[in-house]
Amino acid sequence: MKLATPFSFILAFFSIACQATELIWISNENIGRPFNADPVKGSELLSHTLVEHLEDIDLVNIQSGDRRALKLLNELPNACTGRKLINKERAAIYHTSLLPHILFPAPRLYSHKPLAVKEPVIKNINSLNGAISDLTLGINKERLFTEEVMALLNKLEPANVYEYSGATSAATVVSLFSKGRVSLVLEYPNVFKHFSSADPNGGLYKTYVYRVLPNGYFTRGHIVCAKSEQGKKLINALDLAIEKASKTKVYFNTHLKYIPKEEHGAFAALYNSLYKTNFSTHQAH
Repeated sequence: MKLATPFSFILAFFSIACQATELIWISNENIGRPFNADPVKGSELLSHTLVEHLEDIDLVNIQSGDRRALKLLNELPNACTGRKLINKERAAIYHTSLLPHILFPAPRLYSHKPLAVKEPVIKNINSLNGAISDLTLGINKERLFTEEVMALLNKLEPANVYEYSGATSAATVVSLFSKGRVSLVLEYPNVFKHFSSADPNGGLYKTYVYRVLPNGYFTRGHIVCAKSEQGKKLINALDLAIEKASKTKVYFNTHLKYIPKEEHGAFAALYNSLYKTNFSTHQAH
């Protein structure tokens, strides 16, 4: 049996110390490279800004889809991931940030035919009884939607729902809609715009867009960390980083880059209320 030397104890000590301050950030972003101002990757710049406000923490970036990211939190005690809706289940099994680290336009329902509503807002899910039951829906299985949106999905025949997962699921779903192979898509507007504009079939079919209330204008994306002592320390550090980063104009302005201009006023009101700031969209740029 080999005896441990004083030097090996020193190495072990520093190894443990480094592990305690290491954050494994799991997402489909790559925050280790220069930011590319792609509207679908607006959250990547926010992550860059957030990391700049982390103190005494070493970052390791692992690229992964949303569902696998959550699975990895159960395996890596010092791992965290962002842009997550918080429900009772997630709050019980992960450490979650007190405030969202990102606000983004809530999912919209895209349809090839007008639905039986008087305005482009679905205020009551029950008003769609029978209106969409015979339609086909393409959906990104990587997403977690609110209870109101899930109630909308339950009105469809299971055989008419096409679910896709994996790294290209968003592109696949939007492409199916652009080609007319599904008649409904539920997706975030910046993601839909990005992939539909890149699809050569985009624009072949008339598209009607609906907002699902009380889903509202914006979705709040939180950070979640492994349910461990390391995860608890990391979420505390990330909460502090969110508080600091959200007070900067660059953080506010970055959000505006991928939020429709007509919704800037509503966004500013929510942002200022959440983060205790006083930013104005008129002075944003």
